[in-house]
Amino acid sequence: MFDGAVSGEAHGEGGGEELATGEASTSGESGEASTSGESGESVVDALFAVTGGAAVVVTGTLAGMALELSGRGLFTRAFSPDEYGLFSLAFTVASILAVVATLGLRNGVTRQVAYHGAGGAEGTNGSAEDSKSGSAGRSATEETTLTPASIVTWGLVAAVVAGLVVCVGLFALAEPLASLFGHPEYALAFRVAAVSIPGLAVVRVCTAVFRGFGRTRERVAFQELLQKGALPAILAVVVWAEWGLVAALLAFPASLALTAVAYLVYTVRADPGGFRGAAVASLRRPREGYALLAFSFPLLFASLLIQIMSWTDILMLGYFKSAAAVGIYDGVRPLVRTISIIWGSMIFLYTPVVSEFAAEGAGEAVERVYFALTKWFASVTFPVATTFLLFPEVVLGAVFGPEYRAGALALRVLAVAYFLGNVMGPNGATLTALGYTRAVMWANLVAAVGNVALNVWLIPPYGILGAAVATAVALVVRNAIRVVLVYRFSGAHSLRAPMLVPMAITVAAAVLVARAVGDAVASPLGLVPFLAGLFVVYYGAMVGLGYAEPADRELLARVRGRLTRR
Repeated sequence: MFDGAVSGEAHGEGGGEELATGEASTSGESGEASTSGESGESVVDALFAVTGGAAVVVTGTLAGMALELSGRGLFTRAFSPDEYGLFSLAFTVASILAVVATLGLRNGVTRQVAYHGAGGAEGTNGSAEDSKSGSAGRSATEETTLTPASIVTWGLVAAVVAGLVVCVGLFALAEPLASLFGHPEYALAFRVAAVSIPGLAVVRVCTAVFRGFGRTRERVAFQELLQKGALPAILAVVVWAEWGLVAALLAFPASLALTAVAYLVYTVRADPGGFRGAAVASLRRPREGYALLAFSFPLLFASLLIQIMSWTDILMLGYFKSAAAVGIYDGVRPLVRTISIIWGSMIFLYTPVVSEFAAEGAGEAVERVYFALTKWFASVTFPVATTFLLFPEVVLGAVFGPEYRAGALALRVLAVAYFLGNVMGPNGATLTALGYTRAVMWANLVAAVGNVALNVWLIPPYGILGAAVATAVALVVRNAIRVVLVYRFSGAHSLRAPMLVPMAITVAAAVLVARAVGDAVASPLGLVPFLAGLFVVYYGAMVGLGYAEPADRELLARVRGRLTRR
């Protein structure tokens, strides 16, 4: 159970995503001196750009997560854990097969739109950066000149067609798959997943289109707010009207269908890349569609590995245990994802920024941006992870109800693993930006194989806890491999005193408070001041020990200046 979130690499996007920055201009013979003389200012500019873009995305993502949690909470309180397990299974299967239905276009469309127009490289056939990635299908891309209009047209058409094909296939195979799992009642979940796939594919590709043009508001408005807000709204009507389990399960595909139709209408009206007037002409040139798919299809493999890591635990629990176990464990997942969801937001602008530094040979700037962003974003999620570690029963009981406290130990294990991933930094996105996408793929492959093997070994005897341990080990191994590769290729790493020492002090303070006044804190209302206190202790330790760096102060000054102007 990894991410992606969002992630983004959250996750899921870092493995195949390489936004082109064009062939960055250098300073000639004075390039090294220029980098040295201006590195401080350029690093602050980069940090300001990344954090500004991340702020928009993370705000929308957190709002979407709150809406999703409200929908899940409504379902868990109206139906039994077994029935919620069917909902979780449908969601899991739909998410996995939607990756197949998008054919790698979720990353391919973004990269190609940025490269062939939005990024200033329109009309260029291939680049040095293309040769770095080593993707299959490169010759087709080099022989065919794509335009933003043709990329948008073929991307949307391919998403609709592939989504419908996968939908029909899964719907027809629902009963045989349920028999394979040994649970005939799963057929309903598989059919619900099937009718959800076309909507998921369209929503994801529409978001990829606007991301290629550097636009974030469409993702927030449609993917986070409309899609995830429609689900609890529809569920509320179903529960109020007492329409039963089938209607509640169908709320998921209904919310996706509503979002997909609205998103398509908006995309046609917004006309990104001028595709609306060129659509017919683009469809008469099938080589352009083939070139886009040839570029995107290799990215499908990296995305599938992420999905295998993300959903193996749920599928294995459904196979070896019961729908009730799936339901309880899936209550842990959206909570623990809050620890790493911020990386998916940061990667939106982090990848092209680091790509530009790498193209200019500004290795020191890469190192500074990597560490600064890791320190900031890890510090934001650190108090949350500590709260999950010390009071998991309180959190699960408050969000999902007392029946879900059985997942407390799993929440502890996953909270540690996810936070360690934050401490290790955006390693997958960094490798992608530097051009080492095959290294990302191999690291994902090792982790995915290990994850499957550990789940098969640990779930039968240990159930939910075994699934959590298997996922946690795979996550740590994947990040460890990539951290070593990032350090080898760029010298960047995040394991430094300015981040680790304040964390150690905060953990010690949290444990002492939990031991001294645990009963007073162990309630939903008591967790609020506890969480706020952890933020105060962490940032107080960082400032008091002199670990606030010039880049930190400059960024805060810019933020204050912008807020003052508003």
